[in-house]
Amino acid sequence: MAADSVVFVGWNKVYPGKEKEALEAFNASLGFWMKQVQSGNAESMEPVLLDRHGGDLNGFFLIRGNATKLNAILQTDEWRDLLIRADLHVDGIGVIAGFTGEGVMREMGRWQKAIS
Repeated sequence: MAADSVVFVGWNKVYPGKEKEALEAFNASLGFWMKQVQSGNAESMEPVLLDRHGGDLNGFFLIRGNATKLNAILQTDEWRDLLIRADLHVDGIGVIAGFTGEGVMREMGRWQKAIS
């Protein structure tokens, strides 16, 4: 089944003095999402670190997959624990669900229906 949804996990900066813990949380989260891809629960995962730009988004994971599977992953104890762990060491953690592929077409169809 082709990816129809995405999960965007973004962050700002590490809290001063929490660099080691933030790196450990990053690596644990990276491993978690890689495991989800390997097990077929997610289609792909791409980590992105942004160059210095003065904004409040400095990196993110972009995870692609099936909406039902991705939503289930976001409710697991393992993910919730990782998210809370990261939030203790990094400012501006955010998790946003979104659409890609066929999901974009479905959402645009809903939008078009609403404005008709």
